[in-house]
Amino acid sequence: MSILGRKESSATKADAGKYLITAANPDSALAEQYRTVRNRIRTALGEAGSIRFVVSSPLPGEGKTTSALNLAVSFAGSGGKVLLIDTHFRRPGLAALLDAKSWPGLTDGLTGNGKLNELVQETGLERIDVLAAGSPLPGTGDLLNHPDLAEFLEWAAEAYPVVIIDAPAVLDSSAAVMLAGRCDGCVLVLHEGRTGVQKVQEAKRVLELGKARLIGAVLNRSK
Repeated sequence: MSILGRKESSATKADAGKYLITAANPDSALAEQYRTVRNRIRTALGEAGSIRFVVSSPLPGEGKTTSALNLAVSFAGSGGKVLLIDTHFRRPGLAALLDAKSWPGLTDGLTGNGKLNELVQETGLERIDVLAAGSPLPGTGDLLNHPDLAEFLEWAAEAYPVVIIDAPAVLDSSAAVMLAGRCDGCVLVLHEGRTGVQKVQEAKRVLELGKARLIGAVLNRSK
């Protein structure tokens, strides 16, 4: 879909301005690139109605969270509310970047410690809410198969015009494929110079085998 010039590493609240380039510098060329990707996603998924999609990558560390955040800002800038969902149970990052509480969140709701829709938080960014990954728990591998999550995603589709799920890497976890199958599809983030063609093809094949739609890809270029 596009080439974006930003390198992602472990993110904290202090990094928010650096990674949220679409909010910090909306007139920049990079912000315009994200708006272009937004428009292409919207065209691919239909101009009308709510959309739900997963942002993932073939391997960890290729820029998924940065892309999910900036796409959320771009969609919110076009006038609709956006819900971001962090499904990175091992390395959550969205809450810190959005100045939100890391828990309670998704893991808490899926283990009976609160209703998921009541755990959604407002953020400091206009028209963007977040469901954090939640409390760190052992054995979270099967949580995303919980029927409450499917019910929550249906609720989210009615409550928000755009739902974006920041998911683990396709080749590192089954989560992205499973989540994409419950949504409209998956956007793959690729890191120039790091993501080999073989890994891209393998990720594409895994998504297809899981009957998950590949919406498109974003090439994330380090500077």
